[in-house]
Amino acid sequence: MKTTAKYLKTLLSYYEEEIEGEAYFYGLADHFEEQEKLTVLARVERRAAESIAPLLEKYELVPRDESELKTRGEAYVGRHASFDWFEFMTYMVNRYP
Repeated sequence: MKTTAKYLKTLLSYYEEEIEGEAYFYGLADHFEEQEKLTVLARVERRAAESIAPLLEKYELVPRDESELKTRGEAYVGRHASFDWFEFMTYMVNRYP
């Protein structure tokens, strides 16, 4: 398979979004009673990022600093912090079918 610029950009974005997602779910855990479920979601995000880290190394891709990515992920918390659990799950199902 030929490695394309689009593939490399997607790979890097995927990794960064997973790190942001981890921070997002951990941040939401402070706003919901379902903290264990949000912790599982955060761990899934971290595991997804870890699973592609070898590809970042292989292609010498350098993601943004993790602290910056976490800050970006935490910034999304406010959008959903006032949701109840059902509203949040409805949002998730519609956003990530």
